[in-house]
Amino acid sequence: MTAAVTSAEEGTAETVPVVFVPAAPMMLARLNPAPTAEQSAVIRASLEAVQALSGCRRVILLASAGMGLRPDMPTQPTVVQQVELPPPREPADDPNARDPAAPAAVLVGAELLGRCGYGGRVAAFVACGTPEQVGVAPSLTVTAGDGLLVVGDGTATRHEKAPGHVVDGAVGLDRRIASMLASADLDGLLGLSADMDDRYLLDGRPAWQAAAHLIRRTGTVREARLLGFFDPQHVAYFVAEWSVAPSADV
Repeated sequence: MTAAVTSAEEGTAETVPVVFVPAAPMMLARLNPAPTAEQSAVIRASLEAVQALSGCRRVILLASAGMGLRPDMPTQPTVVQQVELPPPREPADDPNARDPAAPAAVLVGAELLGRCGYGGRVAAFVACGTPEQVGVAPSLTVTAGDGLLVVGDGTATRHEKAPGHVVDGAVGLDRRIASMLASADLDGLLGLSADMDDRYLLDGRPAWQAAAHLIRRTGTVREARLLGFFDPQHVAYFVAEWSVAPSADV
């Protein structure tokens, strides 16, 4: 599934690529060395999208703490908390070995960048809290040469075999989110409520909202494409790519 929207605004300024990918642990090669055909389609789409970041000098990785918040991570909701990027892990490593104190979304984002051969700087941040608490500190700015990698999942209540079983409204909510990502609907993403997290096991909301705040402060979305909307494990996974034109004062 591919959808796109392009702004009529023209310009020659360097754009900032923004890539949205899932946070599913099945994306990690050491945990899932033999993915199914459906899982492989998600991984392949994500890797293709992350290639848009290959030329960036720095990638800002925005991940949801969400359902993957570790017990040893700070639990007090903050604006956006920077975390240490974990060292690379190999498929042959012990799959039962304890991961660094970082949410799965950070591990997934780091692995996708590594598998694409990205060798630039990566600054990883974890977003959590209510929509009123999620935001971006003034010290976090996007400059020319930066890219954004936003990692988070849709609902996990789409099917009786989903982690949260079936909750009425989950399928419709995922369709709305897919439409928001296809059309760069920042207001729509910012309007997602915190009660959706618990009701629908909606993991990606904080990361999407932190990205929306940062993008709105950076400039204007010139182009948006939804590259894929998947649910191989009855969890909604989105892959999207946006292009942001920075404002003159960025």
